[in-house]
Amino acid sequence: MIMEKISLGLCLIFFLENIYAQRVIPDDLGGPRFIAWNNDYQYLSGFDNKQNTWSENLNYIGLGSNPENYLTIGGEGRWMYEYLNHASANLNPNDRNESVAQRLRFFEDLHFNKNFRLFLELGDNWAFDAEVPTPANYDAFDIQKLFFDYRFNLTDDINFSFRPGRFVMPLGSKIIVSTRDGSNVQYNYDGLRAWLNYKDHVKVDLFDDKTDQNLELKGIYVNSKLDNQRLSQPQLDVYYFDMHHDQRMLTNTFVEQNRKSIGARLFGRHKSFNYDLEYIQQFGKYGDQDIDAYAVFSNFGYTFKQNY
Repeated sequence: MIMEKISLGLCLIFFLENIYAQRVIPDDLGGPRFIAWNNDYQYLSGFDNKQNTWSENLNYIGLGSNPENYLTIGGEGRWMYEYLNHASANLNPNDRNESVAQRLRFFEDLHFNKNFRLFLELGDNWAFDAEVPTPANYDAFDIQKLFFDYRFNLTDDINFSFRPGRFVMPLGSKIIVSTRDGSNVQYNYDGLRAWLNYKDHVKVDLFDDKTDQNLELKGIYVNSKLDNQRLSQPQLDVYYFDMHHDQRMLTNTFVEQNRKSIGARLFGRHKSFNYDLEYIQQFGKYGDQDIDAYAVFSNFGYTFKQNY
C-alpha cells in the first residue's frame, strides 16, 4: 500500500528587515534568512544603511559605543495542514494521520566583538488533532537552540572557531546533513562543532554529536575556493560522515546501523551558468546486512539577464 500525503503550509517570519528598502548590504551578510543565526545585521550600525524602520530596531540593538556589540531579536510562526493515508503502509489499523502542525519560535542573538556570540531560540511545536503525534512534529515548549561561538586568530591568515551546544547543522548541498524543515521540528544536534578558516579560501568543519543515545554523528567537511582561469567562482567540497543509529522501525523493533559516507562536490558559476556536481559513496552495516551504495547528483541552471 502506497502512502498518500497532502501538505499545505503558511509561514510568517517576524521582526525582519524591510527587504524593499534601498540600502548597501555587504556580501554574505544581512538577512532575512530562514536559519536565523545566518543573519548578520551589523551593517545597520552605519547611518547610511539605516532606513529608520521599526524592524531595524529589532534587527540591530546596539550595546555601547562599539558597533560590533549588538543584540538581534526575532521569531517565526508556521502553520501546516498535513494529511497522510496509509502512514504505516497498513502495518497498523486505521493508519490515517491528519493534523495541523504549528511551529512558533522566538530567538535572541547576542554579539560581542565578532569573537563571541550567544544564540538562544525557544520553540513550541504542536500537531493538532493528529492520530499519531510523532517526535518530528510534536515538541511542546522547549529550548530549540542554545549555543555560543568563540573565535580566535591563530595567525594573520588563519582563525579557529568552536560551537558547543544545540544547533542545526546544514552542510554543503544538504543532501545528507540538513535541517528537516519538511517536518515541524527541525533536526538539532547536541554536541560540538569547530571550524578552521584560511584566508576565507578554505574552511574545515569538524563535528561530533553524542548526547542522543540512539544516534551519533561525527565527521569532517572541507570547503575550498579554487582558482581557475576558465571557471569563475568554483568551489570544491570533500567530506566524511560516520553515523551510528539505532533506528526504530514501524514494527516497533530497532535495527542498528553503522553508515559511513565519503563524498565530493564541485559547484560554482561561470558567466550566466551555475553548476553543482556531487558524488557520494556509502558503506557499513544495516543490521546484519552490508551497506554498499553510491549516488551521483547534478544540478545546472542559467540566469537570464533582465533590463530594468
